[in-house]
Amino acid sequence: MIITTKGRFAVMSLVHINVYGKGSPVNLSEISLKQNIDSGYLEQIFIQLKKAQLVSSVRGAKGGYVLLRDAKEILLTDIMTATLENLRMTRCAKSSHEGCLQDKTQCLTHGLWTNFEDYVHDFLSSISIQDICDRKFNISNCGGKRDAS
Repeated sequence: MIITTKGRFAVMSLVHINVYGKGSPVNLSEISLKQNIDSGYLEQIFIQLKKAQLVSSVRGAKGGYVLLRDAKEILLTDIMTATLENLRMTRCAKSSHEGCLQDKTQCLTHGLWTNFEDYVHDFLSSISIQDICDRKFNISNCGGKRDAS
């Protein structure tokens, strides 16, 4: 599993919109400049975010993008799914009972990687855009909310 720049930049951009937009549209050139992200690459990312109904575009001189849901409701897994990030740790399909080896068996470490995949998914499902803005991340094994600063 590798979370690419697409997923990371999407998260950065939505946090930027939440912090600086305060309900008003934020244009991609501002995000590009302040977050040091190529504007053409941002356009590609926002096509996916818009298709996933995480953002909406506003046309006009003061146009840009706004969040379609409250920042508390947009989870990191929503963003990773929208940007087509692959969070799988094994070569096997999760729903398959067959393994990824040539003889269709599971490798000796299959359980380790699927458990790790579940942990990562659960972790990303517990963090919203608002949590990032508030610098709070839900670490279930650490007794709840934790300040990341």
